[in-house]
Amino acid sequence: MRSETSELYGVDAPAHVAPPSAVAGVRILVISGDEGLQKSIADTIVPFATADNVGDPFDAMEMLRQSPFDAVVAERTDDVDGLLDFCRVLRNHANLFNMPLAVLSNSRDPADHDQAYEAGALDVLNLETEMARLSPRLQHLVKQQRYRLSMQEVYREGRHYAATESLTGLFGHGYLHVHLQKQIAECESRNKDLALGFFDIADMSAFNAEYGYVAGDMLLRQIGSAIGGLVRAEDLPARFGGDKFCIVLPDTDLASARPVLQRIAGVINFTEFAISDIGESVKVRLKNGSAQLQTGDTAESLIARARADIR
Repeated sequence: MRSETSELYGVDAPAHVAPPSAVAGVRILVISGDEGLQKSIADTIVPFATADNVGDPFDAMEMLRQSPFDAVVAERTDDVDGLLDFCRVLRNHANLFNMPLAVLSNSRDPADHDQAYEAGALDVLNLETEMARLSPRLQHLVKQQRYRLSMQEVYREGRHYAATESLTGLFGHGYLHVHLQKQIAECESRNKDLALGFFDIADMSAFNAEYGYVAGDMLLRQIGSAIGGLVRAEDLPARFGGDKFCIVLPDTDLASARPVLQRIAGVINFTEFAISDIGESVKVRLKNGSAQLQTGDTAESLIARARADIR
C-alpha cells in the first residue's frame, strides 16, 4: 500500500522483502540463576542459537545496552516484581522496545501469565509442560524481529524527496493524507483496526522567539528523527506541519495505541537535545493524542479527532 502511494509521487516502489524462512547465528540472553535451567535452554536452542546467561534482571539490562542480542528468555522466580519491572523497562527503552521476550514460569495460574503479558512479555511458557515449545517459539519471534528490521531498512532507503519533507525526512502532509485514505478503505473492506497518533510540541513558538527559527528547525529535525526511529516498520510517521507530527498505526486499536504513543512522548520528553549556538541542552514537552477509525471516517475526520484528543 505504501508502494502504491509512493508511485503516485513518481517514486520507485521499495524492493519487496520476504520473511526469512530460517534463522541462524542467533544470540539469546537467558535471565536465570538456575544452572540446570541454563543448560537445558542452551541444549534446546543449540541448533540455531547460542545463549549468554545472567542471574539478575538489572545486570541483564546492562548487557542488552552494551551488546546485540536477538531475544531474551527470562525465568519467573520468587522475585516477581523484579522480572515485571525488567519487562516494563525493556518495553520503554528507546532502542530495545521491540526486543523479543519469552518468560518461563512454574505457575499454572493464568493470572500470573496475564501479568507477564501486560508487562511486555511476548510469550509465557510453563516450565514443566511447555519447554519443548521454547525453541520453535524463539525461532518464530526472531524471524519476526529480523523481518521487521529488514522492512525498516528498505523503507528508510525508499524515502524520497518527492514523498518526504526536507526538514525531518519524514513523510509529508500530502503523502500522509493519501496513504491514510488508502488505509481507511482497506480497513473498511476487511474489518481491520486502525489508529492514528498526533503529536504537538508544547511552547514551540516561545522557543523560536527566544532562539530563532534556525535553532527551531534544528530541534524539529531531531525530534522528527527520534519519532521516526521509535515506530514499527508498518507504521507511517509523518510531519503534519509546523511543530506537529502524526503516526498511522495499522492493525492497532485505541487501547494498544495509547501506551505506544505515551512511550514515544516519554522518550522525547526525557531526551536532552543539543542545538548549535545554544550553550545548554534543550528539553521539550511532546503532547499526544489518538483516535481509532470509526464508520464513516475520512482521513480528515480521523486526524481531527486525534488532534482534539491532545493532552
